[in-house]
Amino acid sequence: MHAEALAIKSMIANVHAAIRHVKAAAEQLPKLDRWRVLLAYICQRIVGQIGLPTPPPVLPAPG
Repeated sequence: MHAEALAIKSMIANVHAAIRHVKAAAEQLPKLDRWRVLLAYICQRIVGQIGLPTPPPVLPAPG
């Protein structure tokens, strides 16, 4: 039970941090843009980057 309580507290802290980030970064933005900022923050926390990675260079066709 104790481990679950700690996990839940950690999740709640993460949600609060995300909301604080959006409030600070996007206070003047329209509501839709606030959602984009929130989702970008969450994605960054999950995968460690924002946006898609740069694709590798294209190799020349054999010829």
